[in-house]
Order: sequence, then structure tokens, then C-alpha cells
Amino acid sequence: MTYQNINSLAIISKAAQLLYTSTLDVSRIASERNLLVGAAKIKQEKSRETANNLLI
Repeated sequence: MTYQNINSLAIISKAAQLLYTSTLDVSRIASERNLLVGAAKIKQEKSRETANNLLI
């Protein structure tokens, strides 16, 4: 986990705390507003590829 990922998690956690909701709700709300929260698409694909390689 990189510093950038940790920082993003901290921001999402703080937003959830301020909104009295869960981090999943923050992600859902962001998605409804077409905001990117979390890993970029290319990072998600790389993670899936790595996971698939581990499973084989």
C-alpha cells in the first residue's frame, strides 16, 4: 500500500465520520455523482491480474 493509498483512505474515512455514515456509503455517494474514489481503472486491472496469477 502506497502513501497515496493510505492518504486516500484517511480522507474517505474522515468524510464518513463527518457525514455519520460508512466508507461504503461515501463510495456509493461519490459514484452517484460520477466522482472517482479509490484506485484508478488501470490499478484495478493490475490488481485483478495479480490476484488471478496468485490463484493459479
